[in-house]
Amino acid sequence: MNKDRLEELEILFDSHLSEPTPRIQKDIFSALSDSKVPLSFKTKAVFYLKTHRKNIDINGLSKALSVNLKTAKEIMENPVSAAYFPISNPEGAELSKLYVIKISDPNPVSTKNGIDKALNVLTNLTGVGFFITFDNDFDGNSFMLAVFAALTFFGEKRLEQYSFSGVADVSGNISEVEFLNKKRAVSLEESKYLIDSTIIDNTNKLKHIIQNQFIDVPFSVAVRLSQKGTTCRDSAISNLNKLTNEIEKEGHIGFKALKNLYGLKDEDFVYYIKESFLPDRDWSNYLKEAYAKIKNLKSKIKDKTAVINFSLLAPSVFAFGLGALIGCKEPFVIYHYNNGEYNKVLDLKDKDERSPKKVCKDTSNLQCDFTKNGKDSAALVYYMGTLNPLGDVKNYISKTIGECDIVHCQLKNKQGNIPVGDWSRYINAMYESYNKTKSESYQKRLFFFSVPVPIAFGFGAAVETFENGDVFNLKKNDTAYVQVFNLKKLAF
Repeated sequence: MNKDRLEELEILFDSHLSEPTPRIQKDIFSALSDSKVPLSFKTKAVFYLKTHRKNIDINGLSKALSVNLKTAKEIMENPVSAAYFPISNPEGAELSKLYVIKISDPNPVSTKNGIDKALNVLTNLTGVGFFITFDNDFDGNSFMLAVFAALTFFGEKRLEQYSFSGVADVSGNISEVEFLNKKRAVSLEESKYLIDSTIIDNTNKLKHIIQNQFIDVPFSVAVRLSQKGTTCRDSAISNLNKLTNEIEKEGHIGFKALKNLYGLKDEDFVYYIKESFLPDRDWSNYLKEAYAKIKNLKSKIKDKTAVINFSLLAPSVFAFGLGALIGCKEPFVIYHYNNGEYNKVLDLKDKDERSPKKVCKDTSNLQCDFTKNGKDSAALVYYMGTLNPLGDVKNYISKTIGECDIVHCQLKNKQGNIPVGDWSRYINAMYESYNKTKSESYQKRLFFFSVPVPIAFGFGAAVETFENGDVFNLKKNDTAYVQVFNLKKLAF
């Protein structure tokens, strides 16, 4: 068919207005059977015919596509599923789209020649016969993973967020294809996450990527040195590697795959300070920087809820502030490093995000003593570590503000040696004690901690930043306290 007639028909396709006259249908059928006609034209022609399927000569279509009448009717009447795949060469890359329609005939049908073997592999993998057409001409079989996705997650809107590139064998193993960097770049330019052999090595793993609502993302904080670290950055990276190993052990997406999928680097998963330790002054900027880093990481993962899995090499007071900034808006996971191992001690992924605020009826874990002096401020002192801060807190209060009410909470047992497990009950007990002070008309609360870092983080998430609360930390090499931030001011 000559170029001018093809152009005339394409104008007709784009308008979707004119009915397909016998002459128009004849010309379309001729074009569909012509191997020299571009795939883009054939795809537009198929959708034009589907729009006017009630007026189509099914016999003519079946001859044009070399299919039986039943298959021709199914192509016209059955729904369509689409998926994106990048096509590239040494000069450049672009994003293309393919369309599949399920048919009862087990033999796949295509508007493109020369890909029968690849299509038969896909039919065997999915157990589905199908018709396929494409937006662009291309070489190679890297489109196969996209076809598998379009058939497996037929018509699902979530497919819009991804592009796919990979050649699949009869066992579903995915082999690497050329120009992946270019394909990844063009996918990201089009706001698509590329799934390829560096993300999954077999088609049976695609369901985990596509269907899961959550994705576990490691994040390592180091605002002091570890025993072996020479800098906080070294400590943060070292802990990140340990944390990612733990996450991968649970069967979640691998760290390398996570970085490739979302275009991330190691530095996106860490927060550290240049100094060896936090100074004896206001920490607000450090906390806000850490929180901004976490928000930036989550902003790059738009297709799922990013569940941040935290490693926290930090004072409990810093963890409390970071938890307050994060709040109970989305799930998170906290690990505790003990005896050379990471243990999950707080997991909100499968719980109500507001579970840290849960009212605790169990009073067996925490004993709280309330000393009332009739003042408008209250000091909340939490003791779950090895050293009881109460004496130093009282000394600080007497030297600075004179007097205030004091709520002193400590563990009834296992003091300084809380067994590894679910620590949410301790957070709930702390929040219950804090919540009881709401019945008093305090203008300000003062927070002092000697508690495990994960528990401090969870308690901060429960309290959030609505509270006019000053938070204190012990000075280095001293028994005196210094105020390091105010909760309410963190929010600004």
